[in-house]
Amino acid sequence: MQFWRDRRFLGSLAVGLCLIAAMFFTANPERAPTPVERLWREMIAPSEGILANLSQRLEGALGNVLRFHTILQENERLRQEVDRLRGMEVQMERLTRENEHLRAMLQLEREVEFETIQASVVARSPSDWTHQVTLDKGETDGVRVGDVVVVSAGLVGRVIRTSVNTSLAMLITSPESGLGIETVSAGDAGVASGQLAQRGKLLVTFFDPGVEVHKGEILITSGFGDVFPHGIPVGEVVQVSTDELGLLREVWVEPSSKLNRLREVIILSVDEHGSVDWPAPIGR
Repeated sequence: MQFWRDRRFLGSLAVGLCLIAAMFFTANPERAPTPVERLWREMIAPSEGILANLSQRLEGALGNVLRFHTILQENERLRQEVDRLRGMEVQMERLTRENEHLRAMLQLEREVEFETIQASVVARSPSDWTHQVTLDKGETDGVRVGDVVVVSAGLVGRVIRTSVNTSLAMLITSPESGLGIETVSAGDAGVASGQLAQRGKLLVTFFDPGVEVHKGEILITSGFGDVFPHGIPVGEVVQVSTDELGLLREVWVEPSSKLNRLREVIILSVDEHGSVDWPAPIGR
């Protein structure tokens, strides 16, 4: 055992001396390499090229990984920015619509000749949203049964019940509602009423069966029946149909007011039914 330990020690010492000698001989850069050094360099040259190429490949792959990670982060940031801008665009469009609606309502309130009361829709039944709405103004605000409810686009309905602080309005699309109408183009008169068959639309019957009415015709209140003043926009004809014999004609009208989106309305306190010089553009 002592012998092997001595041999191991002597071998380590010899290798160390060789390394020191190699360092000594190669320390001077101006010294010409020895044949052994040239042989050694030629032997390791291929491996140096392989190692250098491998190092470059690894460096390139690592760079690609880092760039890919950076691109992912940048894409996520841009995606969040796009979502934020889209949200701002939607909000801006909503605010623009609300602003236009409020300006039109203010114009209507300033120019209409009747006393006006601003009100908001506070309740409506999901099962009959085309029939009635509850408003946040009542008797203490001056609201009375029979008052007319409008928006800037046209007629909404009339007040049928009041309480101290609220009121109930029947919409023109309710099957229980009926109103006199006339065409803007020729003044042909008739009656419009809500129907269960097509919720949200009005069915019009003209007093003269021979009246020529076409899709796109604009209808206003006629003032007949002592319920609504003359001249309030009612809606636009969207469908005209007849039966097979050509005897029964159905005229369907889309209301000018967006009755399914009601929020703010104006109540007109009508003492004497006259004519309304409607300030808002007729139609949609």
